Amino acid sequence: MTALGGELLLQRKNVKTLFADGAPATNVALQAWAACRAAMLDHMAPRYAPLPRIATDTLPDAYLSVLAKISRHADISESLKPTKVVNDVKGDFVSKGGNVNLECTRFRTRIMSSQNQVIHIETQIGDRRSIITGRAQHVEGRQAHINVKGTMNPREKIVSVTTVGKESLTAAESYREDVVRQALQGTVKLTEHPFFRSIWMPSFSISQTPLVQPVAYPLIYYPGGTSWLPPVLNGFTRPPVFDPPICYPGGTLNVSQNIAVRRIISEAYEDRVVLIQGPPGTGKTTVIAASVMSIIQYDDTQKRTIWLVAQSNVAVKNIAEKLDKVDFRDFKLLVSKDFHFDWHEHLYERLAHCLIRSDEFGDGPVAASRRILNSRVMLCTLSMLSNPRIDDYTRLVPIQTVIFENEEEIQVIIHLARLYFKLGRQYKVLTPYDAQSVAIEKQLELEDLPWEDKCFNVDSFQGSEEDHIIVSLVRTEGVGFLKNVRRMNVMLTRCKKSMIICTSRNFVVAGKAADTLVGKLAAAMGPEGWLGSRDILRSILP
Repeated sequence: MTALGGELLLQRKNVKTLFADGAPATNVALQAWAACRAAMLDHMAPRYAPLPRIATDTLPDAYLSVLAKISRHADISESLKPTKVVNDVKGDFVSKGGNVNLECTRFRTRIMSSQNQVIHIETQIGDRRSIITGRAQHVEGRQAHINVKGTMNPREKIVSVTTVGKESLTAAESYREDVVRQALQGTVKLTEHPFFRSIWMPSFSISQTPLVQPVAYPLIYYPGGTSWLPPVLNGFTRPPVFDPPICYPGGTLNVSQNIAVRRIISEAYEDRVVLIQGPPGTGKTTVIAASVMSIIQYDDTQKRTIWLVAQSNVAVKNIAEKLDKVDFRDFKLLVSKDFHFDWHEHLYERLAHCLIRSDEFGDGPVAASRRILNSRVMLCTLSMLSNPRIDDYTRLVPIQTVIFENEEEIQVIIHLARLYFKLGRQYKVLTPYDAQSVAIEKQLELEDLPWEDKCFNVDSFQGSEEDHIIVSLVRTEGVGFLKNVRRMNVMLTRCKKSMIICTSRNFVVAGKAADTLVGKLAAAMGPEGWLGSRDILRSILP
């Protein structure tokens, strides 16, 4: 308000509405005009003078294209956030003065403290219904303290509680905005970061200093194995450097796991970013555990550090439990108080020895050092990694080796299942692999969706049918199950009304699966037969 001239010249409500909702094109244009206008006002000139300018004509087109793509993806994700959420709360409440205390009963729909959102509480007394509005002033676990306009009669019964407005940006989303802005201002040069170049601009020309000098070893030895293995195996090309041996006393690794671990612990430049894919049950978490133990065990400098990161708290917890199971306990697990306190404390009983909760952050490097106790392995969510309040921990345990875990296909399937459930459609989920079926079933249960008698291995569903079928294909490299025409025929003929196959488009259209029944089906349907994950998240269904 002050930047644009103050309340004498402006209507506060209009300004708040303009900057609270940037979706319509007219709002974006008005926001740009307001920013330009503010810079022209005399009283704002001293404040604008020291700010770095954005000069896009000084940046390479390829660089601008990447920044535009990052921003566009952020805008799309933001547009998919719901503007209304029905909160599950207990029917009884405590009202005192202008405050109402509510108890949430479901974590996914809990009330959150946000200046962008308004709480609508619908109540009923007799045949009369009314709505009272307010804002969440303080949230502690399940307890939400709402500052309301007016008073509530203790005899009233709560019919529903709804949060109106989009939730605030997460720490990761805010950090992304800051990085893009600084890149446009030229105060940071992302092209100097090898991880950024490897992912976004692999062909960008810049001098690269290898992490280690290459050594021409003609053969690679796998400790614990029975033979020498060649530099090229099953399509994987080993870097011409000698890797430290693998340490995994908790069990044995198969050949593909061995290769994956060696790529992770490799110090070759081309192995700075390694992507490992596989359906549930193929040992990806085992690969993570073996990689962690190998790096820590054979690091002569005692300075290498590892951050293990996933999108969800549950995924991070699963990795921590795997490390604990193989007797590696020299790690710390950073957990949000909002997730842990009063909601999921029971999930972390086994991990109490390594847990650091977010309400313990921010009390200085000495306290942080005392909690870490020389651990060089840290676990957290992606959002937590972006939180500036963990600076004390990232200084003590620098971010060098980062291992991310992602289960995007399962999340798309869960979203489809939620849509079908809301629409009252009868559906089943089919997958070629038992492990994938179990993983989806567990996630359905965690999301409070019907999970019993919903997920099936293709063979176990033979002879059965359902109105709507969701297929989780999983494979993105080898053809595997898709070569079996009989089983594929079973999978593709179980639906009465519709079928959605979750897979990689490149894999079935131009990849190894192009000649399979699924590939031929995709070719016959053409581009019109495809839905992107964004379409699914927008609730676009066949």
